[in-house]
Amino acid sequence: MIAVVAFGWGLLALPGLTRRHLSRLHPAQWSRLTAWAIGMGAGLVAVGLLAMSAPTLFEGMGAHHLAAFCRRLIHDLLAGGHVGGGIAVGFLAVLSFRAVSSWRRLRRGRRSAVIEPWVGDHRTEDHYEFVVIPASEPIALTVGGSARQVIVSDGLVEGLSEDELMMVLRHEIAHLRGRHHRFLVAAAVVEATFGWLPLVSSSAQAMRLGVERWADEEAAGPDPRARRTLGTALMAAAGCRPQPGVAGFGDVEMAVERLKALETTPPAAPSGWWYPVVGLVTTTATSLAVTSMAVLGVSLGSGGICYF
Repeated sequence: MIAVVAFGWGLLALPGLTRRHLSRLHPAQWSRLTAWAIGMGAGLVAVGLLAMSAPTLFEGMGAHHLAAFCRRLIHDLLAGGHVGGGIAVGFLAVLSFRAVSSWRRLRRGRRSAVIEPWVGDHRTEDHYEFVVIPASEPIALTVGGSARQVIVSDGLVEGLSEDELMMVLRHEIAHLRGRHHRFLVAAAVVEATFGWLPLVSSSAQAMRLGVERWADEEAAGPDPRARRTLGTALMAAAGCRPQPGVAGFGDVEMAVERLKALETTPPAAPSGWWYPVVGLVTTTATSLAVTSMAVLGVSLGSGGICYF
């Protein structure tokens, strides 16, 4: 079970470790691969800790025969014994609390980002609401989910040319169409829960960068003039950092890499070469998870067997 947790951490760290190689892919492919890796990694860490803590949890509930059976099933060495089980219970409780707290905080933050009808200028477009708010600083962000708002400030509108503003809007609309808020929320929850592990924060940042690059490519495409215009707009709007889980156009931490990407040849369209690799790793990860779940069943009949 320790191996399951280690394998899960490896998947959580993989995007951060291979970020330079990921940048060679199309951003849509890069973002999906990163989301898959951190999602599968987080699940494996949780399953492994739950399996390691099962004997201790059963003993705490008074089911000593179940605890003994599950301990024999996975062996004290792999489970870490009583001490390892207690540590696993503690880690599982802390990680669960951090994950739930982060998710709830993100939900509140996204709701607070929605602009009410009486603030600014609202205009309903194709399946979303375009809002111009009275603010002098350059702001451009997208609120996904049920609200579906594209929000810009007066300062941004006044500071950009018509073509630059159009590129910004196309970028933000690409976030809505791709439902990128799901990627951003996943990155924020994983970072809040597992960010203390090496390279996990880097993996979350890789996902955020991939999503922004994805929207850049959707907005500008291969046209050199459009890419230059988007780059100019990005330089004008850089410096506004959005709250976690919300897509913001001018995040300064990613602006430099996005500008470099816009100055280069557009990446090739997403290909399917990575499906076999993902399938192989998914099969391995699923096998480890299923093996771990064997200790989480209950005893039925006279045999007292832990089942899935």
